Amino acid sequence: MDATFDDFRIFVKITEKLRNAQALLRKDAEDFDWENL
Repeated sequence: MDATFDDFRIFVKITEKLRNAQALLRKDAEDFDWENL
């Protein structure tokens, strides 16, 4: 049972990292400006 819980915690951490990465990408996309390339 403990091993399963550890795996779940790792999964949650990875999911949070992905969510944060997606938020950053979305922010970059919103701030994107062709003029500043």
